[in-house]
Amino acid sequence: MKAARALLPTALTVLCLCAAPPARAQEKPRDDASMVMEVATGQDIAATEVLAAWAKHFDALVVTDPQIQPIQIRFLTNTNAPMTWGTMKAILDFHDIVVVEDQPTPNGPWVIRAHHRRNLAQKEGPPWRYVKGENLPDHEELVTAVFQIKNGAGQQIFATVRGLLTRDTNRVGNILYVQGPEVLIIVDLASKVRYYRRVIEALDVAGPRKEMKIYPVNFAPVQDLATILTSVLQTLGGTSAGAPSGAQPVPVPRPGGAGQAGTQVIADQRTNQLIVAAFPIDIPLIEDVINALDVRVDAPSGKFHVYRCKNADAADLAAKLQELFTGQAAPRPPSGGAPGGGGPGQPAAPRPRPTATTLSEASGVGEVDTRIVADEQTNSILIQAEDRAYREILQVLAELDKKRRRVMIEAEVWEISTPQDNMQITFELAGLTNAHEDSTRPAAATNFGISTIDVDDPNNPSRLTRLPNLSSGLTAVLTRDSFDKLPIIMSAIANYQESKLVTRPFALTNDNTPATFTINDRVPFLTTTVNNVASQQNVQFADANTTLTIEPQVNSNENLTLKLNLQLEAFSGSPVGGLPPPSNSRSYEGEVTVPNGHYVVFGGLESENEGYTESKIPFLGDLPIVGHLFKDWSRSKTKTKIYIFVRPTIFADEDFGSEKRFGQHMRGRAHILAERDEWLPPVVPSRLLKGAGYTLQDEAFDIFGTGSGNPFLGELSPLGAGEGR
Repeated sequence: MKAARALLPTALTVLCLCAAPPARAQEKPRDDASMVMEVATGQDIAATEVLAAWAKHFDALVVTDPQIQPIQIRFLTNTNAPMTWGTMKAILDFHDIVVVEDQPTPNGPWVIRAHHRRNLAQKEGPPWRYVKGENLPDHEELVTAVFQIKNGAGQQIFATVRGLLTRDTNRVGNILYVQGPEVLIIVDLASKVRYYRRVIEALDVAGPRKEMKIYPVNFAPVQDLATILTSVLQTLGGTSAGAPSGAQPVPVPRPGGAGQAGTQVIADQRTNQLIVAAFPIDIPLIEDVINALDVRVDAPSGKFHVYRCKNADAADLAAKLQELFTGQAAPRPPSGGAPGGGGPGQPAAPRPRPTATTLSEASGVGEVDTRIVADEQTNSILIQAEDRAYREILQVLAELDKKRRRVMIEAEVWEISTPQDNMQITFELAGLTNAHEDSTRPAAATNFGISTIDVDDPNNPSRLTRLPNLSSGLTAVLTRDSFDKLPIIMSAIANYQESKLVTRPFALTNDNTPATFTINDRVPFLTTTVNNVASQQNVQFADANTTLTIEPQVNSNENLTLKLNLQLEAFSGSPVGGLPPPSNSRSYEGEVTVPNGHYVVFGGLESENEGYTESKIPFLGDLPIVGHLFKDWSRSKTKTKIYIFVRPTIFADEDFGSEKRFGQHMRGRAHILAERDEWLPPVVPSRLLKGAGYTLQDEAFDIFGTGSGNPFLGELSPLGAGEGR
């Protein structure tokens, strides 16, 4: 005891255990060897002193790295208990001191070398002692250990152990993999190699061996069953490969040894059997799938249903259902013309029938395919489907086969022309005298179309005549001697025209259904056809159409979107000389969201035209004042304004109450405007529809009410009051 205190006079007292044997020469430094350590609280102990005490305990030599001389170990609590050599080495390792134990001389003393961690690789260089993996020493030294991989997964085990080894940033060791003989070589301290050996032993185990089984298939198509099995195993194996085609086997990877193929399923169509090569873990799953699918299935039986559409068009619904359930759009009739196709004067083409909708993917194995066909004659949908699919179709139809909202569209097209002012003044001058025989006389004349000069008088060849063309307006002449000598002719006319055109169409249409208004104005004009025998006059007509097309789309009960197309055509003059009357056209196209029940300005067009035309005799027509006698001039000025007002009204009553009241209102208004004294009953009396006991008087009271001598008075007031909105 006194000798131990002499070695550690300031910090450590080492007492040998009473039960432990006394230190012997050449005792191996075992990790489980222990001795009692008495440590005072808060005192620093030099690492070299600790190593010296343990070296004396083992009767071993100790060599230290100079860089560990200043390292002090401080215990924060006092202790007086046994401590093993392995525990002390862990404490030293915490202070970056690595202990290496060696017996250089057989039966000689053991040498304990203490290195600073960063100097270990330099101080303990190769060669290191070679040992087999199963014969690692039980003391701490650098060794080269060789491990033979027995079950063929050397590459995978090497990657795993290397991942663990490289996590040590201050490592000395390394690992190598030799492919072919499947050998791992690890260089490191013996304690760490022992850890890696346990990891290798846990990983180097034999993988499951595949088994081959043959399964007879009694009912299911063997190739289809093989495809389903392969798809199931691929899904469980984490692959995204598709099902195989034909009888080619498709390996399905499963955990196993290296180089082992995955599960294979081969269909033998000749014997209707399945050949399966799989791991034991997959066999129960494969058998469960075979037993569940290889069963007798009754032949599909058709299940037909007829759905009678209440509000929607059957052909449109069938097309939508086909596109919904199959992703393929049904062929639609050509745009324009009648719904059945074909233009004017052409026979209507048959409407393309929607192709059958097949929902095989949605149906189970053995179920009947779902088909949907429209019967346009009865506005019904013929459905062949299983109960589950039919219930899904009914849910969709319940949402689509509803009453469509109606829209009353009132349009006002105002075309206002401001006073049109045209003025034309024309002068013609002529100096014409009767020529005498053997005389030469000059003659001159101006002609702007208001007179005709005739130099070929069969009664008097030497006489010249000139006749004015009398037309609208003022025609004045200045004569000399006789009426046929007209030195000056003047024509003047002023036109004043003012027009206001208001077109007010209205129509009731369904939501998303266009309404078209067309007003046709036809003007006749004469044409002359001349041939070798005679001339013939024909009457032809020129058309000027005003067309308004509005398509409403109801967004909510408060607003809707209108698509409008307006074409305005009007005659601007009268037919002249066998030519059709001149006309002009205006067009407008647009789309806008408008409030329900209010007039809005949909568009407008304002135009102004000023014109001045002058025909004159060169030079003479440019003279001041008198130049007007040698010219023909006209002036015109026109202003036109067009406004489009639209008022949509949404009718959404389920019982069509708004339409009924509006129809009664307009019917009464038509009776009053026609000044009919008697009431015009409907062709099909309502009493026939209401049944026995409903009389004509009841029908009149239902329509017009009671208490008024004029049956239409009470009906016009409520709706008429709001017309100006």
